[in-house]
Amino acid sequence: MGRAAGVENGAKLIALVGPAGAGKTSLAEALLHAAGAVNRQGCVDDGNTVGDASAEARARGGSTETNFMHFSYLGDEFAIVDAPGSASFSEDAARAVAAADCAIVVVDPDP
Repeated sequence: MGRAAGVENGAKLIALVGPAGAGKTSLAEALLHAAGAVNRQGCVDDGNTVGDASAEARARGGSTETNFMHFSYLGDEFAIVDAPGSASFSEDAARAVAAADCAIVVVDPDP
């Protein structure tokens, strides 16, 4: 698979994909917090996440662009690509998956 520009050699690139509102950004926040990359886990509803930091994303309450995050865990390096879930941004998700080492499909368990 391809590698995203700017991803460090050796970092495992994980794409988070799924429908809008499924919890991709929340999962990214949980991963960052569990790995110790951030000292508090952000919340989409509170508008204080590492991802979705643009004014447009915060106003909409959801991703409007692809967000990149990085963390170390147990000596390994990981890069997260948090792709928007709206159908309007489906090309972003396709590009994220094409560049990733693996993809996690996030779905709402109670749609």
